[in-house]
Parts: sequence; C-alpha cells; structure tokens
Amino acid sequence: MFKYMAMFGLTEYINTLLLYWQRNIFGNNQWLIHDFAIVFVIFFTMSSTPAYPKLAPYRPPGQMISPSMLFSLIFNVLFTTAMQTYAFLMVQKQAWYSSIDIYSACYPGNKSLNENLTHMLIHERTKVNYESFESTTLWLITCLHLVIFAFVFSKGKPFRKPLYTNYLFVVVLIIETAFTIFFIFADFPSIYLNLELVCTPMSWRIHMLILLVVCLVVTFVVEEFILDNRALWLAIKTCLKIKPGSKYKKFHTILEEDKDWPPIGRTINGNSLIDGDATIYINEAYEQDSALSTEEGCENGQQNGRN
Repeated sequence: MFKYMAMFGLTEYINTLLLYWQRNIFGNNQWLIHDFAIVFVIFFTMSSTPAYPKLAPYRPPGQMISPSMLFSLIFNVLFTTAMQTYAFLMVQKQAWYSSIDIYSACYPGNKSLNENLTHMLIHERTKVNYESFESTTLWLITCLHLVIFAFVFSKGKPFRKPLYTNYLFVVVLIIETAFTIFFIFADFPSIYLNLELVCTPMSWRIHMLILLVVCLVVTFVVEEFILDNRALWLAIKTCLKIKPGSKYKKFHTILEEDKDWPPIGRTINGNSLIDGDATIYINEAYEQDSALSTEEGCENGQQNGRN
C-alpha cells in the first residue's frame, strides 16, 4: 500500500510538471476521477486480501525503505517519467497535432472557425486549465497506469493469498480497466465536455493502449522476477559479502556455520558469539531473587509442617 500511494503521488507530480511546461494543468473533474473513482476505491479494497494460511520461513521486510522497496520506487519513477515524457512529446509530432486548433483531429472542415474557438478557449479562458492534446493523452494514460500499479503491487504468496481470492478488489480492477478503456475509445461530445478532453484519431488511441500494455508487461516482469526475487537478493548479498545488520540475522548466520550447534554440556554467552567476548554475564539480582524465593519457600514449608 505504501508503494502504491507513493507512486500515485509521484505520477501525478510528473504529470503536473509536464503540463506546467505548457502553463496548463488537469481539470477539476479529471482530478476527481483520479483521486476518488480510481485511487480511493483501490485504497479500501487493495489491502483486503486475506493472509496466507501457512507461515513463510522468513519474515517480511522489517523497514519501510528496504533495498527492494527503494529500488522498486526508483525503477517505477524512472519508467513512469520516461513513458509520460514520451507520450507528451510524441503527441506533438503527430501530423494532426496543432497547438492553436484543438479540434484539428476531429473537425478539420472549417479551419478558421476552429482556430478562433481554440484561441478564445485558451487565451480568453476564465479557468486555470484548458483542453489540449497533451493533457488528454497524459490523463488517459495515467488512469490505466494507476490500475496497473494496483495489480502489480498486489503481492500474494508467501504472506498473503493470491490476488484472485480478494473478490471485491478483482471486481474493482475489472470495472476500472473497462471504464478507462471506454474513455480512451469513446467518441461522445458529452464525455469530451464533462471530462475536459479533446478528440484524437483512432490510431493515436491504439498507440496509447499499446504503450500501456508494454508498461504492464515491463513493470510486472521487473517487479516479479527481479525486485521481489528473494533468491536473487540473497545471491547478491553473498557475492558482495554484505553482513547482516540485525543481531537476529547475525545469530542466524553464526549458528548456520557452527558445526557444534546446539551446545551440549557447555554454556555460551550471546555476546561472545558476536563480539568474541568469552565472559559469561550473571544477573546477580536474579540470582538473589531466586535464593530469596528458595529461602521463603523453605520457611513457608517449615511453618506449614509445624501447623
């Protein structure tokens, strides 16, 4: 959940920076759909996957920023930045693109009228944002990208049951994916008006969908087979000779290498295993408490015998 919320905020931040390049920003309805219709619903259903019935032989990461978590965030931020920047720049290179006529892809008939309408919309607007090919492209890509993040970050075994056991979450993913694809390919004036989108050719919509499929495949493969590959991380630590940081892992490593473990007929101090200190620590207060308890027990026994 932490990784999903972090990537949601960073993805929106990347979009905002790109649109600020044009002195533009998403519309209010577009923000509402991202925040409530997609992320808010995922937030309440994503973590409802039941726990796995069998305990794993190892515990989950004990730190919020573990190496796998940190590298996952770095990879996804870089990949998201590259994908969003590619879409932002590529749409400007299309033959139908025009910065002064946002209707050029849908109604090319009356060019002068369209340019006048676009000029009034952009330069004489009363709101901060305005419709553009860039904002439409980034918004549609981000809608489905947020669903992809939810799917990829929903880990199953060994700590939770598989994704398909969380029926409500699966239904949410299916509905949001269907509606997002509908928004990409729908060609209704009411949708353009309410969602503050502009019309784009079918070829560009297919281009966006292919880009998102590539995003899904790359993100899933990297997360599943590289960043969450425990055997790979253990092999890297072994090759680099990285020593464990916690005392539990130090004890575990030492005991695995100790052929005489468990000790029979001898006493070993915990500090001697790690620091080489062969002295044995005796808690005198504990010894005195034990002696006092023994004496009190004897006295109580003698009094009960007399009675």
